[in-house]
Amino acid sequence: MGSRDRDGPEFKDFHKNCDNRSKTVVVLKVRATNEILGGYNPIMWKTAPRKFGMIPASDYGETDKGFIFSFKGEKTIHSKVKNVNKAIYYKDEFGFSFGKHDLSLVNDMTLSYKFNCRQKNYNKLIRSSTGSFDADDYQIFEVIDR
Repeated sequence: MGSRDRDGPEFKDFHKNCDNRSKTVVVLKVRATNEILGGYNPIMWKTAPRKFGMIPASDYGETDKGFIFSFKGEKTIHSKVKNVNKAIYYKDEFGFSFGKHDLSLVNDMTLSYKFNCRQKNYNKLIRSSTGSFDADDYQIFEVIDR
C-alpha cells in the first residue's frame, strides 16, 4: 500500500495512500539495530487538519482491536490498546500514529527519519528506550479478507 522509499517522504504521501483505508499493518526497521516495529490499525486512517483558530471535533480514532508490536532478536512484545478512545491519532502533521506517540511518524521525513515510541495509550512499551529514533524505511500493508 505504501512505502517511504517508493511513494515519497512527506506526510501527504502517507495520507494519499492510506486515508480512508482500514485494516492496515505498518512495519518499520529501526536504523542501526535489528529491531522491527509495527502496528495494526483496523479502522480507517484519515487526516484531521487544524484550521486556524479551530480544533477538530476529534483527533482520535476509537478501537479495541488495534495493537503495536516489536521484534528484537528472540524477544517479541505485543501491546494492545489500553485507552480505546485514543487508539489512533489523526493529524495532518503526522504520518501514521498509534495512540499519538506510542508508535508514530512525527517529523517530515524529507528532513529526517524521525519516529516516536512512548507508552501512553497502549498497555506496553515496545522499545527499551523512549522518544525519537531513526528508521531505514517503513511499509504499509492492507489486510484483505478472503
